[in-house]
Amino acid sequence: MQPRSWNEFVDHFVSALSRVVPLQSFFAYQVELPSTTPSLNAYYSKNISEHSIGRYLNDMCQYDPINVLNQPKNQNSIIQLKHQDIPEPYHHFLKDNHVLDNIELVFKPDQRSYVGISLIRSDNEQAFNPQEIQIIKSCYDLAQYNTKRPLNTDAKFELSEEITQLLTRSERQVLNLILTSKKNQEIADALFVSLATVKTHIHHIFQKTMVKSKRELILKALKIQ
Repeated sequence: MQPRSWNEFVDHFVSALSRVVPLQSFFAYQVELPSTTPSLNAYYSKNISEHSIGRYLNDMCQYDPINVLNQPKNQNSIIQLKHQDIPEPYHHFLKDNHVLDNIELVFKPDQRSYVGISLIRSDNEQAFNPQEIQIIKSCYDLAQYNTKRPLNTDAKFELSEEITQLLTRSERQVLNLILTSKKNQEIADALFVSLATVKTHIHHIFQKTMVKSKRELILKALKIQ
């Protein structure tokens, strides 16, 4: 697989995800298989210094508990750094580079390669919350299940018009806030309506889209074209 194709996939995926989950930094990499000693042979990043990347690749990658090179069994998976045992050298590296939280998404489209995308939160941000992780998982599931080859250069992520056309203007506003991980009371506050009104809108959205949960709604509202 040529680097151009997986770069485009990363662009589309991160661009879509950024619409619903704040993302300032990411680090993506490609590994070619099969290999007795697989190595990170290409990378792509945003808002990460070359110095930090160089130190990571040369010294720290071996200590990263969620890098797919160290977790081959986690191909096609989502791993959160804060749930792992972090070796002391890597802990210091994260602190020096102001990394607060990290989620690793691993895609294995075929037997020849896989791609890792590290979504990074710095210490001037907040750690990924459960709602954001749920949305990330939904987008990840869509990338895995809605395409036979996730690293398709034509894959684009859009909000489903089939869903939005079913909804009133107020219901679309509520849907957009659900996709930004807002809780019901936060949605009510943002729209200057009562909590009961928000619950009514959500009930109507569920009925019109034929879903039973916010997770199902997110999966249905976000799609790959």
